[in-house]
Order: sequence, then structure tokens, then C-alpha cells
Amino acid sequence: MLTKPQTVPWTPMAPKVGAVTQHGWFAQLPFQQAPERLQAFGSLMQATVSAALGQRLPDWNEATWQRYKPGYGHIDPHRDQAHYKGMILIVTLSGAAEFTVLESRDPPMTLDRWTTGDGDLVLLRGADLGAAGARCPLHSIGAPTADRLTITLRHNERGYQPWTKT
Repeated sequence: MLTKPQTVPWTPMAPKVGAVTQHGWFAQLPFQQAPERLQAFGSLMQATVSAALGQRLPDWNEATWQRYKPGYGHIDPHRDQAHYKGMILIVTLSGAAEFTVLESRDPPMTLDRWTTGDGDLVLLRGADLGAAGARCPLHSIGAPTADRLTITLRHNERGYQPWTKT
């Protein structure tokens, strides 16, 4: 239902972005070009969360699939960039990995930790949600125990901008 179109290629993630190391692959599309079922799911989630919060969240404009190999794929503690506004939605399509929310990176102070598995949904606050200057929580994704595939929906206030491997 939320699978990546065959025509969208996988690209290796940059192995290091600032202080963050990561390993995996990604594929991206503007949300408006994503498969209809993904658009319908994203629209339903946006409406549901907007109603629960009592405020309209910005429309998704980016759909990113990510895949990770067992024992190696991961993303170190990081915050999604400040141009990602509203809500960040992550669905684990297959596989399992530890998802950790941290108070700080150095020293590492864990606030919560759980294993995400097939069909699990994680909602993260994007920048400025709830208060001006609020940021996405510091979080990390551990190495999966089996191949892991996710889809992430976000609103980039700069408009859709494909990632590049750097």
C-alpha cells in the first residue's frame, strides 16, 4: 500500500552529515507525485492529527523511503532540520529496529526507547509545532535485526528539495 514505486531509484545515504553517521539507502518523491494510496493515507493522518491538536498542520510535500540492512544500517542521534515544519510521520513498512528519543547526545541521555516493527507509526514534532523555536526531538535509529524499510512524510518549508549524496 505505501510501497516505493519501482521507477524511483535507491540512492546511498551520505555516510556522515555533520556529526551524524548513518548507513542506508533512500528514495524520494514530492508527496503530490507519490502513489495515490500513500497520498490518501498521508491526507488522512494529517487531518486526524490536525483535529487532535486543534490546529491545521502544513501539507506534506516530501515522501522519503529509507531502507537499512541488518546489523549495519542506522542513523546516529540527530534532529530533523528546522525547515521541516509541523509533524513528521514515519511508518515502518517491514523490519524492526530500536527507536530512541534522547535529551542530549553528549553525554547520551535517553528519554524513551522502543522497538519499531512492521506497521508501526511514529509521529515526531517538527520545527515550531506548539511553540515558536520548538525543534524536532533528538532521536536515533539503531541497526535493524532484519532488512528494514520505512516511509517518512514531512513538510519542508523550502518546498520539495531532493536530497543529494554528499
